[in-house]
This record gives sequence, structure tokens and C-alpha cells, in this order.
Amino acid sequence: AQRLVEAARLYQQVELAKTMQRQLLPATDLEMEGLDIAAAYLASNQVGGDYYDIFQVASHKVAAVVADVSGHSIASGLLMTAARSAVQLLVQHQPSPAEVLRQLNKTMYRDLNQTGLFLSMIIVTIDLESRVACYANAGHNPSFLYQRTSGKVVSLNATGMLVGILPDVDYEERGLDLNLGDTLVLYTDGIAEARSPQGEFFGEQRLHDLIVAG
Repeated sequence: AQRLVEAARLYQQVELAKTMQRQLLPATDLEMEGLDIAAAYLASNQVGGDYYDIFQVASHKVAAVVADVSGHSIASGLLMTAARSAVQLLVQHQPSPAEVLRQLNKTMYRDLNQTGLFLSMIIVTIDLESRVACYANAGHNPSFLYQRTSGKVVSLNATGMLVGILPDVDYEERGLDLNLGDTLVLYTDGIAEARSPQGEFFGEQRLHDLIVAG
């Protein structure tokens, strides 16, 4: 009976953590002229380390973030929450995605190092006046840009080390031009690594095909 009580308490704690984590995910009702936004989140476990965020930085500028803390535990969820808060604060005061990642790594290195966890992340800022996107990547899978005029899917290949591996890291920053009808897709490896009932990976090629078809 005592074990059942303890198991029920643990279940309640996990459910509370799950609810809080989902409440921290952004609503997709952000409206900015010239930009359509869609997002989806489905955790493989009750509490996970994946997260995304999108928020307005200025009247004509928006930031989008997708990240993945290693592991699928309550600790991963807690570190995801800390990373979310830090990124929102840093982006408001630092226009460079690469510098945001550098400062985030410096801030979170100690916590991640002590827990044996690490964090991958991509940050993209979009200026709707100039139609220029700037991005930096900390060990995250590359995002994709579908160019409507050419019909091609371009990989966003900026590189950088995972957050939490070394105390002081510099990140590469790249820019790209956006045109009417282009689609920017940010995701975690959970999509490419999803398996069919037969054990076949979904893979990046199917994701490419969906982006072009969509």
C-alpha cells in the first residue's frame, strides 16, 4: 500500500511538471504583417527537454527558437525552462543570435555540466522590413528554408558546439534573404527519428517532400 501511495505521488508530480511545461510553450496567436506562424509539440514521454518559442522583439522583428535538452526527464524539463527564460531575456537586449548563444552557454554551462546534460539550439531572427533572417546554431539539426521561386529546399548550415560542453564558445552566424511565399521550418530530431510500426525512420527526405508539398 505504501508503494502504491508513493507511486501515485510521483505520478502527480510528473503530471504537474508536464502541465507546467506545456503552459510555457508559446501560443501561436502572434500576428505580424507579412508573417504566418504555425507550431506543434508532441512529447515522446510525459516530460521532455524539447522546446520552441517565438516572440516579437521589435515592431518589425521576430525571434524563433527551437531547442532540445538531452534526455527525457524532469531534470531536462527544468533546464529547458531555465534556457527559455534566459533566451527571452538575452534576445531582447542582444540582436545577434550568435552572441545570444555565446552568452547562454556561458550562463548555463555550470548547471548543465553538473547534471551531465547538454543543450542543442537554433535561434533565428527575422526582420520583416528588410526581409532578412539571421541565424546561429548550437549543435542542433539544421533547419530548412523552402524557396518558393526556385522550388528548392535550402539547409541552414551554420555550425556551433552544443551548449554546456565548454565554458566559453563562439558561434557562427549567417544571414539569408526571404521572399514572398518562402517557408522556414525549424524542428527537432524527433521528426526525422520517428519510426513506423516496421521500425523505419521517417528521415529528412520525407520532411523535405512535405515541405515542398505544403
